[in-house]
Amino acid sequence: MRLPPCLSWCFALTLSCLLSCHVSSGANVDRAKSMSDVIASDGLYSRSDKVAILNVTTFESTVLNSDVAWLVEFYNTWCGHCQRYAPIWKEFAALVAGWKSAVRIGVVDCVVEANTPLCRDYEIMHYPFVKFFTAHHQKGDIGKEIEKGRDAPEMRRTLAEILEKEQLEGRGSSWPNITPYRSSDLHNLWKDVPSSVLYSILIFKDKKNEVGADLVLDFSQIPSIQTRTVSAENEVLSKLLQVSTQPSIVVIERGKDTGELLYTQDTSHNGLSIALQAFLKTKHIEMPEIEDTEEELVKMPATAYDDNELQKQVKQLMSHKGDIAFLADLEHALRFSLRHEVGSRKQMTGPVLNALRNFLVIIRRHFPLSTSGLSLLNALCSKVETSKDISGEEWKKFLLEEEAKLAAPVWTERKDFLGCHGSQPNFRGYPCSLWTTFHVLTVDALNSASSGQPREVLEAILGYVTHFFGCSECSKHFQEMASETMFSDVTSHKDSVLWLWEAHNTVNKRLAGDATEDPAFPKIQFPSVDRCSGCRDNGAWVKHQVLQYLESIYSHESLSVIGAAGSNSMYRPNKQALSAGSEMSALDMSLLVPWVSLILGQYWL
Repeated sequence: MRLPPCLSWCFALTLSCLLSCHVSSGANVDRAKSMSDVIASDGLYSRSDKVAILNVTTFESTVLNSDVAWLVEFYNTWCGHCQRYAPIWKEFAALVAGWKSAVRIGVVDCVVEANTPLCRDYEIMHYPFVKFFTAHHQKGDIGKEIEKGRDAPEMRRTLAEILEKEQLEGRGSSWPNITPYRSSDLHNLWKDVPSSVLYSILIFKDKKNEVGADLVLDFSQIPSIQTRTVSAENEVLSKLLQVSTQPSIVVIERGKDTGELLYTQDTSHNGLSIALQAFLKTKHIEMPEIEDTEEELVKMPATAYDDNELQKQVKQLMSHKGDIAFLADLEHALRFSLRHEVGSRKQMTGPVLNALRNFLVIIRRHFPLSTSGLSLLNALCSKVETSKDISGEEWKKFLLEEEAKLAAPVWTERKDFLGCHGSQPNFRGYPCSLWTTFHVLTVDALNSASSGQPREVLEAILGYVTHFFGCSECSKHFQEMASETMFSDVTSHKDSVLWLWEAHNTVNKRLAGDATEDPAFPKIQFPSVDRCSGCRDNGAWVKHQVLQYLESIYSHESLSVIGAAGSNSMYRPNKQALSAGSEMSALDMSLLVPWVSLILGQYWL
């Protein structure tokens, strides 16, 4: 839609005023902040989850030189796998909350940009990432990666085995004694034991070693008992106490040379725990309440959602018009990608650096860059081309320095997403905006005279997802889809656009009804019938119609520039420049009309 010069100038001025008044916050806007700094600071966890919420300010002062060990989950709020794993971690933290004399459970949200140096220094390459830090952990030791359990009980067993091994190797002397009792003399049980301890609980482990140290830790808070394990190899003690099956529990009262075998048919952890609690109850010994003493250690500053009138207008527009792509969301995605995901890598060389190089080339060629954005991408491409290896720290420093040199900002100053705005902070957001970016890249390659090979964009996307995208499960699924069909099915740029569309729908089908699905935005097979009635024929896709529909949404000319930094100085190779002052989409016009009426009305009154 072309406007007369006077109206073009009027709308351009109005747009500039609106964005400065309703999008930025004047001189207080910090353009160096990334999208990750302005999402809800609580992430996926809170104090009630019995975890210590750690960050770059508190991590080392809390974990280093601690008398207890630490098991820490490094996660990413946007990561779907992290969202699915969070309930398991919360349940696990609750199960081992009584083990605080030996170990603490913590979390770090690596999506917060301020935490990037911390996650980079500890070599967090994907999410969720679990690391164990031994007691008196020293700076320079990056900890040990621990396999994520399928459920909370499995994680409890794993942690108990780790702690037992730690103590056998001479660490954790201040912890409850979880090493096996190796003597056959019961008198040794009471050596150096306070007189307040009335009962010794011996847990005879089976050869699978599935139950033992975890029970010791569970009951370690009761001052009137001591709990020890006995290995299956201690046959002398087993015969002395007439233990014929393992696992079993024997209770020995102070001053007696015989023990009482606690009978139970259920020899699982829960079964043995119930039997022991029942015995203690007969002796009027109660399990102590676990105090909720976790602290949110120096909480990262929160910045609220942009819940302003412009966001409401966008929501209303999308409810009526449906599928719309916003340049501001693309700028969010690219900023977070380059600053955070690339900047989080410890070191980039070989295939990783090559993947970055290919991705930057595609971005420079097919992303709707402003003139400032093009200058930045030229500098980044030159940096990568002339480097054999780059650390994430070096990359981040160079990126911010180049941004500071620019006359105009590259990224939107908005604090939140527009089209990818979720009903809650952890929904949609970055993953949605990254998918949108990928679609824009493939569509522009189709429409661009300077396009390269048909799979060039998809292969660059694959390289990025493989080496930089934080969600390990998401990356794995994307790589599997690519290996199955991308290299065989894509022989043209049209195929490239449609392959990405089909891949996106495959992901939507897999995640429909998942805990990561935003209930306000159900994952459907896109596009819906009501949005594109011609895209289906008796339930089957009409692909040439789908292709036209994708172009109508994701081509550069179709993007809404509302809220985007690059809206007034767009660089479009081989295309007529589209600026807020010369040409505006019908979408942007529909958004501006209420604001123009409001402003003119205020002045007329």
